[in-house]
Amino acid sequence: MLVREFIWRTNQWKKFGFNKWVNNFNPDIVLLQSGDSAFMLQIARIISQNRKIPLLIYNTEGYYFFKKPWIRKHWLDFIFFPIIRTLYRREFRKLIASASASLYLNCELRNDYDAEFGTFSDVIYTGSNFEFKPKVFNSTKPSFCYLGNLGLNRYKALIEIADALNAINPTYSLDVYGNLRPGTEHVFDDVAAISYHGLISYDEVQKVIRNSDILFHAEVNEEQWQEALRYGFSTKIADSISSGHNFMLYAPQNISCSKYIIASGAAWYVSEKKDLEPTLRTLMTDSSAREAVLSKAKEVASINHNASRNAEKFQNWIRKYYNESK
Repeated sequence: MLVREFIWRTNQWKKFGFNKWVNNFNPDIVLLQSGDSAFMLQIARIISQNRKIPLLIYNTEGYYFFKKPWIRKHWLDFIFFPIIRTLYRREFRKLIASASASLYLNCELRNDYDAEFGTFSDVIYTGSNFEFKPKVFNSTKPSFCYLGNLGLNRYKALIEIADALNAINPTYSLDVYGNLRPGTEHVFDDVAAISYHGLISYDEVQKVIRNSDILFHAEVNEEQWQEALRYGFSTKIADSISSGHNFMLYAPQNISCSKYIIASGAAWYVSEKKDLEPTLRTLMTDSSAREAVLSKAKEVASINHNASRNAEKFQNWIRKYYNESK
């Protein structure tokens, strides 16, 4: 990462027609998807300043606040991280000072950045194209599934869910869809209550969601991953809430997605392993409780996760600052 930063800071890339490309494009606004690279923040800021056009930031990550390496592929990543972090935070402060506005993925992100920089920003949650269609719950043979990323040791939390399902009924099985990371390819081999299906296309994801009685999202409760998970908000959460199917989040209380579900009531929520089995039993046997949660999910999906409405909000946000610059 450090080598990459210094290579970009040599400005050699400008020799390959970058300025000409910007001039030909003639932008009215710089819209930056904030990432983990200080050089990209710098480029966006310089273009905005040189052309005297608004700089808008869309931010889905908390890199500014991280105290541990966000890339951990080599031991050098740990050694050089203090330098990388200093460069990043310095450039991010310049970026915020130059920006017309920032937009965040969730309230947790927005609140922390606004508190740090004294700004007043907006939030647009991940949208979903799912139509809210409740499924008749199959109490005789319910289907359970997890779809998504299996990094950050999520497989451990999924095994705990599977153990709880197995304790309720040994015939129950959690269908898991996603890509296991190198070194973890066999973690489900001896787990009788997990059927691992690998990675599937988004079209197939939609079919699986429609055929499932209970959808799960899970995050592991381990100290080493708390910083990386703090602001995470999976796209599958928006899809699950919007689907009209029963959805359970199993995750630590102090991360963004948990706080969102606790505050909104749009899904079933468990933070402790000991509560998995009793909560699942209630979900599967109490139809009134299921209906109450689904009712709240429908309301939240309409307000926060409607894809077309969120796209319109995003367009209006950009248009507002474009008009103000004229």
